[in-house]
This record gives sequence, structure tokens and C-alpha cells, in this order.
Amino acid sequence: MQLKNLWAALAVAGLSAACGGGGGGGDSVPADNGTSVSLAGVAAKGVLQFAVVSVHPVKADGSADLATVLATIPTNDKGEYTLPSFNATRGTPYVVRVTSTTDTRELDEVTGVPVALPADFALRALVVAPSTGSAPLTAYVSPFSELAAAAATKATGGITAANATQALSNVRQLLGFDPTTVKPTTIQDASGPEQQTFAVMLTAVSKLANDSGLGCTTGDLGVRTQCVVQALASATTIESTKPGTVGGVDVAATLVQTAQAVVADPVLTAGTTVDAGTINTVATNLQGDGTPATPGNLTAINAATALFTGLRSDFQSLFSQGGATSIATGAANQEAFKFREAMDGVQAPAELLVKDVGAILTGLDMYNDYLAGRGPNGRNRGSADEIANGQSLGSGSMPAVSCQLYTTAVNDVLATTPEEARFIGCSAQYYVTRVAINGGIETTRWRHGFSIEPGANGSFTYSTRPRRTVQTCTTTCTQTANVALLTSVTGAGSTTLTNGRITAFSMQGDLAGAFKSGTNELANQKTTVDLTGTRTIDAQNMSSSTFSGTAKSYDANAVLLGTLKVNSGSTSEIPVSWDANDNLVARNAPTAVDPAGGDLATGSLDILWTTPSAEFAGSFALTDSSWDKSLTSHIPTKVTLSGSLRNITDTGATEFLTGTLTAAVTGYANYTANAVNADTAANFFTTSVSFAGSVTAPTRPKLELTVNTAQGSHEDGPASVTMQYRSLVAGTPKLVIGIVATRQADGSYTTKLTEAASNLSMTWAKGATEADLLLNGTEVVAKLSSQTKVLTFTDGTFISLDIGL
Repeated sequence: MQLKNLWAALAVAGLSAACGGGGGGGDSVPADNGTSVSLAGVAAKGVLQFAVVSVHPVKADGSADLATVLATIPTNDKGEYTLPSFNATRGTPYVVRVTSTTDTRELDEVTGVPVALPADFALRALVVAPSTGSAPLTAYVSPFSELAAAAATKATGGITAANATQALSNVRQLLGFDPTTVKPTTIQDASGPEQQTFAVMLTAVSKLANDSGLGCTTGDLGVRTQCVVQALASATTIESTKPGTVGGVDVAATLVQTAQAVVADPVLTAGTTVDAGTINTVATNLQGDGTPATPGNLTAINAATALFTGLRSDFQSLFSQGGATSIATGAANQEAFKFREAMDGVQAPAELLVKDVGAILTGLDMYNDYLAGRGPNGRNRGSADEIANGQSLGSGSMPAVSCQLYTTAVNDVLATTPEEARFIGCSAQYYVTRVAINGGIETTRWRHGFSIEPGANGSFTYSTRPRRTVQTCTTTCTQTANVALLTSVTGAGSTTLTNGRITAFSMQGDLAGAFKSGTNELANQKTTVDLTGTRTIDAQNMSSSTFSGTAKSYDANAVLLGTLKVNSGSTSEIPVSWDANDNLVARNAPTAVDPAGGDLATGSLDILWTTPSAEFAGSFALTDSSWDKSLTSHIPTKVTLSGSLRNITDTGATEFLTGTLTAAVTGYANYTANAVNADTAANFFTTSVSFAGSVTAPTRPKLELTVNTAQGSHEDGPASVTMQYRSLVAGTPKLVIGIVATRQADGSYTTKLTEAASNLSMTWAKGATEADLLLNGTEVVAKLSSQTKVLTFTDGTFISLDIGL
């Protein structure tokens, strides 16, 4: 079966939808309501060795009948158990209970050592006897299966079939998978995305006990472990997918913080691909409102029919084929088209501000240092990596910003003494090409050129314009062209100096017409700015800056294209050096020759970008960076973009897309970027990308989506992709669907779909002709044909999943 059939069946957010056909029906009720149940699994908090597993019926008042033991057996040293078969009533919930003895030990996930537990320690899981058939059941018992058992027990009526169904559904909605059917392991032993997430969350429970969290501050680790498990259970209700508070502590927020600490711990995650994206879905759900989707009182076939017709209804109301066009019928397509039209030809001047303002401040810094005898005439910042098409330079190098001191405003005579230094000439490179010519190399730069004149008391004026500059190198290098692409614009500002260094600045005026991102074409005529900022300088002369202000872009007819309001921004640097080949390297690299100033280490922006009929409000954060093992390559290792897209009309703003995108790199410090055989199984880094957001349109349902994926630099594709999709009507979840695609050894993907509320699931692989739709992981409800895209139910009714993809 092709992967596109998966997307057809799920129609995850952003994909187009078309129409299908369908039918429906109901299950027949078996005459015999009794069945023999076989049950196996693992007990884990971590692994519970030599504990006692027993299964109990539920009394009429909804409580577990602990006096009646239907089957019992101890776990082995791996926490595994297989209970003797027992008789059960179909569709009825039962309680699996794990208790400790004097021999019981839990293998703590944080310390890795066996821990004795209190005599009254217990964990539970709920299982529901199959309504048809007699397939063996699996019940992995953990603190997260205990959440469902606790919620059902506390609900009105206790552990009824309806309460058990809702409680189990709530935990599936929270985690994105069913913890009773995913085998618990350590982080190092987890083999897929669901196991990895489960392992992190179990380790977070262990870390809470080790750190005396959730008010569990007394007793040994075993006592604190029991306390944490009980605190989680006591904070859980059937009305919410996430735990509430206990002892005044927000349990959900604490669980998120602890899980984040686990994935950030290099010891706990050593040798794995686990990172912040691993917990993207569960963290998003823990931070949400906790409103659960209701399973409802449906037969298996009706539940499946409702699932896929609901998907089709959601996406037909929001999406249509053909993308964001003027004739699109989907409401979200229409909103996206209006936004695209509003932004067409308009470019937010964020790169312009960073590079041009940075060039002016770099020039002023150099001027102050040269006059004080602290540095030479000449300063560069950045590298070819910050210039569009910089890879065309090959093994050559080029700074993103370069400045020198001159005696005249036309920047043609270099100053040789401080007394001669009257003007600062700077160049900010935006696009570059380098081509071979007869007997040499021709390099062309599209850049902004500056002539800056320092004044008294830290004041300055400047003029700037975009240029195309050509240099030809044979035996010597000669500038053969320096074409002005627009007329010059001007501005002025002032600086505050502390010990001869800039610690504050303000700037008002125009910046030159911006180049379209990634090209050598001009996007506008000019950008008018009003900016202020502060800066601190450390003992290594590295600066940390803050800034705010506005930037307004105009076309050639002086029509306002858009306004960028920088509510706040900041940057910090790390020291770098040049090597003998003019490449930037770490200051402590063996190949370092001369100091080269600083390179961007962290940065943040909180902005509002507005055009007359659309706006983007959001924030950007670069929080981490790393050198490679050779200390010759420095890259950002965590970048987060959060924001919302809105269309503006006379009646106000309409938000149709909002979300947070996070990209992170792990393992770069152990990666050798300049190795002859880079990107191999022995030399690689991993990049993960996660997204959490939503899309909607006026009078339409809201679709929420979380996505996470990761890929090694030596791999042809991601090892896995996990998603959770939720459809909300009036704030209440209607569908909660999970998707996990896992790459196999041959490069193909096996994909699993689950619907949390009804506990329907489907797994298929490339090349399969059909896939089973299962209820509770065991009961076959329908078969999906890969050829016809028709889902045929066991009673002969069917529904088409062909949505035109």
C-alpha cells in the first residue's frame, strides 16, 4: 500500500480533501456473552521484578472486587507476566493489579539500580473483555495505566464500561498512544517513537521521585516513588485528559518540566535520538485545556463510520484541491489565498535590520577602536554561510559584513593614521556568485554599501544604497564594476560610549532597498527605521545586545508596503578567530591564527509584521549553538518560531493559522564537519523538527496538529514521523487521531493510525494490498483495500476513503 493512502485515510492538517462515498451498518450481537481471556504484559515503574499480578472483576458499586482473584502470577526479572486464562463477560471492564512483596524491586530509570518498594505499593490497569472473538489481550501496567484506573474509580458509578472507556480514551488522547499496548522500556532500549515517548515519561516519573517532586519529600526512594505515583493518580479525573493539582502543585506543568529536563539530560539520553521533539505531542496536550473527546455509545462499525465520515466532513469544510487560489472552495484555502495576496511582493525587513544595522555598528566600533589604538583599520563579521548563494564560493571565504576607514566620503582613499580616519565604509553582502572565466575567477556581489561619518559626542550620519560589484581575479584582482542599483538614502543616529565602546544607540532614517530573500532582485525602494538599543561588552570583547523599534518598507511610489514592529530583540556572541585560509574557527581551535571578533550565539525577536490587509505576530528564538568536533564549524542547534497568521478586514482581524515550529540539532559537538567521509554511520548529527499548531476559518471547525520527526545527517529520510490530529467543535474535541510512520530496513515505512476516543487502529506497510481496521487492537472491524481505497466492514457495508489525493 502506498503511503499516500495513509494520508488519504487521515487527511491530516494542510492536505486537500475531496469527496467520497459510503455506507454504514451495525454489529450483530453474539448470543454467547462469555469468553475466555488470556492476558500478558509487563509491569513497569521501571521494570517491576518479582511483583504479583492479579486480575479482578468489578463489583456492582463500580469498585474493584479485590477479594475475587480471577487469575494471578508473579512477574519475572524483566517485569513480564502471562496470566492463566480466565472466564470473562464480553464488553466488561476488569482490573489488573500489580502489588509488591518483600522480594519486589523496581529498576529505577534515573539511577539504574534496583529499589525496594513499600508493602502496600500497587499499580493498576483496566482491560475490557473483547466483544467478539477470543484474541489474547495485552496489558502493560505502569503509572500511566494507573491514571485511567484512578479516573474511572473516582467517576460517578465507578468502573463502569462507559467510565472505563472514557478513562482509557483520555490517557490515549494525552500520550498519543495506548500505554497498555506499548511495551515499557528504558530510554536506551526504546526502538520506536511511541516507545521513546513512553520511556521518557516513565523516566520523568522516576526523576520526580528522585528529585522529591510533587510534595514527595520524605522517606527513601521507594517511598517517594509510591508517593509520586499516588500524586499523579489523585490529580486525575475522568473530566480531563491531563492531571490537575495536588497540594497546590500544577501536576501537568510539573510533568512537562520534568520530561523536558529528561530529554535535555545527556546522561539519561546517551546513545539515543531522543530530544525535545520526542515529547512534542504529550507536552502540547499537558499544556492544553484538557478537554477530552467523548467515545460515545457506538458499535465498532458505527464508530469507524463516524471516524472517517467525520474526517471527510472536517476537511471538506476547510480544504479544497488546488491550493491557495482565487477559485478555491475550502474556507482555509480562501483565507490562505487572501493572506498570500496581501503579502505578495512584500518582504519583512528582519534580515535587513540585522545585517544593515549590524554593519553600521561594526563600523562605528572599528572607528572607536582604531582611534584609541585598540585595533587595525579593517573589520569583518560573519561568513559566507550568511550570504545567499554563498556555496558558490566553493572553498573560498567572504565575510557577511566588512568595514574600513577612509579619508573621503566616496570611500576611495584608506586612512593610515587615526587623524586621517574621517569616514567609515561598510559593505553588507546579500547575494554572491563566483564563476570561472578565461584564466581566472569572476566574483559578483549584490550588497548594501555604506558611507558613515562620525560626529561629535557619539553622533553619526550615513548614506547607503544597493550595489552590484564585480571583481575579476587572474594574476591580480581588479574591481571591474560597481553599479548603483538605486539612489542613495540617508539617516542619522547617536551612540553612548562606555570606556570607548558603544553601550547604547539610536538610529532614525532610511535603509536601502532590500533584496528579495535568497535572490539578487530588489524587493522594495527603501525601509524607514526608528530603532534604539543597548549593549554590554564582556572581558573577551563579546557583546550582548537588546533592541526595539519600527521599520516601514515602501515601494518606488512611496506607498507603504508593510510595517515591522520589533517589540523586543536580543543577540549574544561567542569569540571566533581566522585560520590561515581566512575561515572562521573557534578561538581555541588548533588552526586559529588571528582573532576575528564574535559570531552569533543566541538571538530573539518578538515582532508584529503588518500589511494593509494581513499580519504576522510572533517570536523567533535562537537559544543554542555548537561547534563541531574539529572546532571549524559553528551552527545554531535550537531555533523556535512561534506565531499567528491573520487576515485584516474592516471588521477586524481573522486568525486562521497559529503554531510553534522548533528545529533542534543534537550530536554536533561529536561530529567532524570537515572529515573526508562526513555524514556516515560513524560521523553524523541528528536534526529534529516539531510543530504544534492549529488551522481554522470563520464558522468552521478547528483542527489542531502536532508533528515530530528526526533525521540523521547520514540518512536518506527520517527514522520516524509522529503526529496527532484533533478536530474541535465549539472547543470540544470530536476526533483525536494519532499517526506513527516508522522507516524499515529497506527504506519503506510502516504506518499506524489510532483514534483515541474509539480505540480504533490500523497498521499497514508499503506493498500491502489491504490493512485491517481493529477495535481495541484485536477485533477486526473492517479491511481497507489499497487499490480501491474502500473500507469494507465485517457486516458487508463500506465507506470510500478516496479523497482525490
